[in-house]
Amino acid sequence: MSVRGRLIIFLVTVFGVILLFVWLFSKLSPSTTAKTGSKAPIVLTNYIDKNSAVEFTIDGPVNSEELHRSIRITVGPGNREMDVIQGYQNTIINSKAYSNNQTAYDVFLRSLSIANFTKLNKSRITDDRGVCPLGDRDIYRLLNNDAQLLRSWTSTCGVGTTGSSSAVINNLFEQQIPDFNTLIRGVNLPL
Repeated sequence: MSVRGRLIIFLVTVFGVILLFVWLFSKLSPSTTAKTGSKAPIVLTNYIDKNSAVEFTIDGPVNSEELHRSIRITVGPGNREMDVIQGYQNTIINSKAYSNNQTAYDVFLRSLSIANFTKLNKSRITDDRGVCPLGDRDIYRLLNNDAQLLRSWTSTCGVGTTGSSSAVINNLFEQQIPDFNTLIRGVNLPL
């Protein structure tokens, strides 16, 4: 056999071995989804007819236990609720509840979906406590049967995990509370 023939056989064999290793490696290694821990995107409208609720919290600047304030709005198919919270132990100092109905909840979740409520951005910050200490953090959650399915956040400092339009989402939540401006009177938050 000529040198050229042996070289061709050698190259074909090396190429075959490389293909075999690539194939074996792809079969034995976990998928990219498993490595990154990412899941399939959440389709918010799938939770319209479930025992779900969505929540928006404005967490104010870092300050003393006595002065720290947060506002939490929770919307479900049967009720809407707003809590004014004092301190870091989540002491509710003012609360107001309103009834809701399935049709209103359906339209609200569809509006949040259009505003990309479930869209996430990658962030190197995994724990948002203390982030943007002089501003506020907006925290968004999707709950189903009291289990947290989604939690994202953004801040007035421009960092966070939400990929949504926070101004639109915040406004949608605030519009769910008819006397929102009255309830926040005296609450020191950069709204």
